[in-house]
Parts: sequence; structure tokens; C-alpha cells
Amino acid sequence: GPELRAVLAHERAHLKGRHHLLLTWVRLLNTAFPGVPLLRAATVDVPELVEWAADDRAAREAGPHALAHALGVMATARGRSPEVALSVSGACPVRRVRRQVRPRHAVSGVVGNVGAALVLLLPLVLAVVATIMNVASPYCECVG
Repeated sequence: GPELRAVLAHERAHLKGRHHLLLTWVRLLNTAFPGVPLLRAATVDVPELVEWAADDRAAREAGPHALAHALGVMATARGRSPEVALSVSGACPVRRVRRQVRPRHAVSGVVGNVGAALVLLLPLVLAVVATIMNVASPYCECVG
């Protein structure tokens, strides 16, 4: 059914995104450089983010309610703790479900794309304008 589609889509997203490699590198770097706050935080945040990314992919393919139901079924599986059943290491199942079933206030495609373009291009445009202005009217110490 839709729940099985959601679970399979979730796992395919992990494989396609090579999340296992990302998690391995984060853990490796944190072990190699203990005491680096960014790496320590990454070992907590990255596992949750990759679960969210895989959840989002599964929700697009099977629907958010099918994914939420699958998460609920797996969390209540007999003989297993929810963490083992859901293979979660840092990703709270309750937050994962809430992310999928709450209404979203998404930015429309055009507005989002324009905003992203401005964020990326504005510093470049300002640098080019500043360079042109500097060439067109160079600073001179003799002008007072």
C-alpha cells in the first residue's frame, strides 16, 4: 500500500543521497578532531537532517499521511524499540511526523526563485558595481 511505498521511497532517498557516506564522514571528522564545536554539532544535526530529507522525498512520492502512518506503525512494532524500528539516530519520530502533517506556508516557486537569485547574485553585483566605480573615479589623495 501507500505506507510501503513511503518506506521504500524513504530508503531509496537515503541510498541516492548517499547519506551513509555523509554520516560516516561527519562521525569520522568529529572523532579525528575532538572538541571542534561545529563537528560536535554536526554529529547531532546531520542525522536528523538526512532523515528529514528522506522523509520529504517519501512524502512527495507516497504522500505525507502515508509516511506518517508508516512511521507510526514502525514505531509501535512489537519486540523492538522505536529507535531500532525506525533506524533513527538523533531524528525524533514525533518531530518527523509533525513536519509532514502540519500545513506548510511555502513560498511560491517564482518568489522563492527570485529571492534565492537575489541572495546569490546581490553580493556579486555589488562587487562589480564597486569595482566599476573605483575604476571610473579612482581615489586620489590630492583631491581635498
